[in-house]
Amino acid sequence: MTTEETESPELTLFQAYRRRLWTGFRIFLIALVILEVLLQIVVRSQSLHHPDPRSFTDVDGKRILCVGDSFTYGVGAPKGMSYPDMLQEKLGDSYTVVNRGWPGANSSMVAAYMPEWMEKYEPDLVLVLSGVNNNYNPLGSSHEALVAAGLHEEPGSLGFLHKVDQVFFNLVTYRLVRWWLHDDDSWEQIEKMALKSDTDAYHLSQSHRNFDDWERQSIPERVGPLFNRFHQAQDSGDHQKAVSLVKEILRSVESYVDFAEFHINLLRYCREHVSEEEYREIASILKKVLPPEAYRICVEDPGFLSREHDLATKMLWYDLSRMRRVIEAKGGVMALLTYPLGAFSFAQERFAKRHNLPFVDSRFDPSDPKFKSYFAKRDSHLNEHGNKVFSQSVLDQLRAKGFFKQP
Repeated sequence: MTTEETESPELTLFQAYRRRLWTGFRIFLIALVILEVLLQIVVRSQSLHHPDPRSFTDVDGKRILCVGDSFTYGVGAPKGMSYPDMLQEKLGDSYTVVNRGWPGANSSMVAAYMPEWMEKYEPDLVLVLSGVNNNYNPLGSSHEALVAAGLHEEPGSLGFLHKVDQVFFNLVTYRLVRWWLHDDDSWEQIEKMALKSDTDAYHLSQSHRNFDDWERQSIPERVGPLFNRFHQAQDSGDHQKAVSLVKEILRSVESYVDFAEFHINLLRYCREHVSEEEYREIASILKKVLPPEAYRICVEDPGFLSREHDLATKMLWYDLSRMRRVIEAKGGVMALLTYPLGAFSFAQERFAKRHNLPFVDSRFDPSDPKFKSYFAKRDSHLNEHGNKVFSQSVLDQLRAKGFFKQP
């Protein structure tokens, strides 16, 4: 008697079902991979611009305020070659374009200064390009308010699922599903809380600073020479000397008021180049001068926000809500721009659509043969050529929405 003849009908039926399930699972995986590839192509494509239902033909737009971080300031390009500079050149003398880009600033810091800027410049149009530093800079961020209101869970309580979320967050398909399943009520709660807020952690702790010279204020004169020597040691690969200079710089911090975004970058550098024991020794320098929560997220774990994609996005939503309130109260129009590489573009577009704001899809297309030539050599910032292309894209899309009408 053969093996086939001795097999029971139940076993044969089970094997058939198992084969079908396995075949179906493989088809499902292949379909997901194809979907992911297609979505990556769509997301990276610069051709998908979404027209706004609202007309802006009644907006004079003669005074334009550009706010954001290093991408707005013009890091990576020669002085006078930022995208706001290029915009000013293209629009001519009948327009005034103000650059309030702040290298290293997260969206909370930009929101903190918005009332001051609106009062000072009285802009008709505010171009907002902010959020990428929410992944790196926790200083003065709105995350504490979100956690306190129960709108975000601390990572320690999420465990394994939180780690899985971080891994899959790199997939466009996964992010889309998360957006679709996200309860709209939570975004509404964030907005309501933001609109009630009249204070912010950054302004309270850094109110002595004059924004007009961020380099001098962010890096005080007494540590400027030390900071330059640190960069020289870093560039030469002398990590031991660089770490020694970091310790000296940190000892100059006398209170939370002296603690700035560049200190966090120095701590990240130490994280990468010293042992855990030595890092604890370095961190102890700041323990007596920083509040417990600031010490936890800025010193003990300076990479905290880079692992918290969901929190960084909620921070952006919260801060955009605060910016919108201030801008519209002064009679201005808020327009959202996207980063050249598309960071936070999902949140920016969704916020714009929710509030009927002009949305400028200023992402660059990686399939463009000239793509690499748009960026500075050492990082993802735009060079002079990149800012020219970026500013032209912004100008063309805003004109299509009714701004900057040509004679």
